[in-house]
Amino acid sequence: NLTMLYRSSYDSECLRGIDDPLTPRPWNVSSLLCELVQKNHRLLDLGSGTGFKIHPVLKKCDHIVSFDISESMIS
Repeated sequence: NLTMLYRSSYDSECLRGIDDPLTPRPWNVSSLLCELVQKNHRLLDLGSGTGFKIHPVLKKCDHIVSFDISESMIS
């Protein structure tokens, strides 16, 4: 069970929602990817930030390459 708290700093209203962990979001990218990927798939994550959202997908997929322009987010 993945629980994510989206903050108002996100640009998209679909991601932003309301700063309330009890408020359901329109979609959960980690859950959606876990449903779609297969072991032989390779994923490219652009703008990955800390990798928090893609990390749960590692169990389902052989290879993920993540990029982010911000060195502080990567570290």
